[in-house]
Amino acid sequence: KVPMERSLVLSCVAVLCGAFRVDEGAPRPHIVFVLADDLGLYDTQVYNPHSPTPFLANLSTNGLLLDYHYVFRYCSPTRRSFLSGRFPNHVSSVQPDGNNLCSDFLPLAFTILPEKLASVGYKNHFVGKGHLGYETTDHLPINRGFLSHTGYLGGGESYYHGISGSGYDMWLNDKPAVNVVDSIYYSANYFTESAQKVIEEFSAESTEEDDPSRLFLYFPIQNVHSPYQLPPEWETKDFPDFPFSTYAQMLHLLDTSVQNVTETLMSTNLWDNTLMLFSADNGGIGTFGNNYPLRGHKHDPWEGGIRVTAFLAGGFLPASLRGQHSGPKMVHVADWYATFCALAGADPENDVDINGTVRGVDSVNVWPLLTGANSTQPRAVTPMTETAIIEITSDGTWWKLVTLAGQSNRYTTSGDQVPGQDPCLSGAQPDPYEPGRTDPIVNGPGKGGKGCPVCNSSFPCLYSLLDDPSESNNVAKGYPDVVGRLVGPLEAATYYISGHLPNATLEANYTKFPKGVWGNFSGPCYTRKEGVARPRRSL
Repeated sequence: KVPMERSLVLSCVAVLCGAFRVDEGAPRPHIVFVLADDLGLYDTQVYNPHSPTPFLANLSTNGLLLDYHYVFRYCSPTRRSFLSGRFPNHVSSVQPDGNNLCSDFLPLAFTILPEKLASVGYKNHFVGKGHLGYETTDHLPINRGFLSHTGYLGGGESYYHGISGSGYDMWLNDKPAVNVVDSIYYSANYFTESAQKVIEEFSAESTEEDDPSRLFLYFPIQNVHSPYQLPPEWETKDFPDFPFSTYAQMLHLLDTSVQNVTETLMSTNLWDNTLMLFSADNGGIGTFGNNYPLRGHKHDPWEGGIRVTAFLAGGFLPASLRGQHSGPKMVHVADWYATFCALAGADPENDVDINGTVRGVDSVNVWPLLTGANSTQPRAVTPMTETAIIEITSDGTWWKLVTLAGQSNRYTTSGDQVPGQDPCLSGAQPDPYEPGRTDPIVNGPGKGGKGCPVCNSSFPCLYSLLDDPSESNNVAKGYPDVVGRLVGPLEAATYYISGHLPNATLEANYTKFPKGVWGNFSGPCYTRKEGVARPRRSL
């Protein structure tokens, strides 16, 4: 077997096409989104010079580093936010796997991003982790705007053979990948080769210079989510400058995966018109993940849980932005819905009646902000989690209000974790009500196993983020007007979806699969009845 890593002349990353400005006659980009799983802010060489990820460092150096890129405090809500253009608070913080796998937490009523892009000629492909909820076969990516789907439906599994619990979780389009799992010797290899195949086949089919079709590749790779497993022996290397050997190998495979996908885009002559977004889905976690210099980790409303490594690269990126930092310009993961729609020429609006109330997207087009065409932040207030919200005022102050959070920890550049020193508040405040939530807001050590809350609704925390990015100085007592101004919008930013199709809809339009229909693979619970058409959604 041949190692996944290939040679690459790094200088070719810097040889990108000329600057691009958005106007009526401008070319549309191929769009590639690489979403890393549970990646700490200080895990890659983008910030950490000792990380075994040199390609990511070079790619980001020749791209635009997004200094303030925000996601949800954990996995699935981030992914559903990206695809729907809604804040995670609105699509709920439930994790749709296990007993929640058969669910509608990315509602069929929504027109999701690939459907928008397909309406203007994009060919969309999905390779990697789902974690979106699949109540029916209509929920499968292949039925929601993607031409192909290779990956697993749940939130985590072994890197070998698609093993999930006592069974398997790996799908190819509309069926379990029964004939594939035995050959998956490490998921990063399998997913990377699948993504390369998508790129090569798209390029082969799009030979005409005036071909209007464009590629959208959604590539949520498994690395570096637990379980922490070594890649095959022929791919392991020695990284003496990085403190955790297994984690170093997993980071290296992430790096070479992005390298190989990028190299394939270059060799197929797609790179010069590609916009690549790289991001993590949340902050790092556990013994290995390092979010230095931020406070907290995955599951926390602290910056370490929600502000992540992210950058733009590719030939579509204007030359004036390459090698630059975005600076204090907020981008939320939901904003790529409207941004990619705008660049593709698709209508970003998607007003949907949910239980008698029309709900639109929360996404805003951040391309003018990032390119300097507009210096004003397009949205002043952004709910980040159930108990955290950020306001950017007209004078450039960034306020962050936290109404419930645990002690958590801080980090050093060497990977050590430093326990927090804030006093624990007496008594336990329950998490905001949300049926099905499995990941508590206050976590970690504390009295009675309930954690150590250091902010709550009675004693909130307020930080001036640009002055205090590590959230060390709670200024809530000095700015009661700011606290009062932000409490209302945060409390109003709650979920409005149920997570399941109405029983009447299921009874009228779907048939429940018999138990065991997918064998020992995970899968949806219902299929559309023969002769019942799928409802048309606005594009």
